Amino acid sequence: MEPDAGIYQHIGWYLANGGTLYIDAWEPKLPLSFEPTAVLSYLAGDDMYLYQLFNVVLMMLAVVAIVLLVGLLTHHLTNDAFPSVVAGLSMFLLPGFAVRPAYGFRWASVLVPVGLYGLLSRVKDGLPFED
Repeated sequence: MEPDAGIYQHIGWYLANGGTLYIDAWEPKLPLSFEPTAVLSYLAGDDMYLYQLFNVVLMMLAVVAIVLLVGLLTHHLTNDAFPSVVAGLSMFLLPGFAVRPAYGFRWASVLVPVGLYGLLSRVKDGLPFED
């Protein structure tokens, strides 16, 4: 587990067990970054292995979402299937992209699909990028 993942997951666990953010546990990150881990901790109960598994599965879903959204965004821009598949799969050329979910929760891995979805919705609406 990476140190940042440990911080996110520990504070999420602490919040799920009645702790108060910025009073009982202090971290200078925004509060929304601890909510997903708190929900996963609540669902896992006291089983830390299940909690880690939930975090890894969430990060794996984020990787799948990134690949699919990059492919969909490329398809809407080019209207061609081959570059769309290549663009989506090209994400695996990034060092550590496929293995990073195994290291635990990363807030950036959740934000990237949200940003890609925003770009995709803007392209689908036919709106230009320069407003």
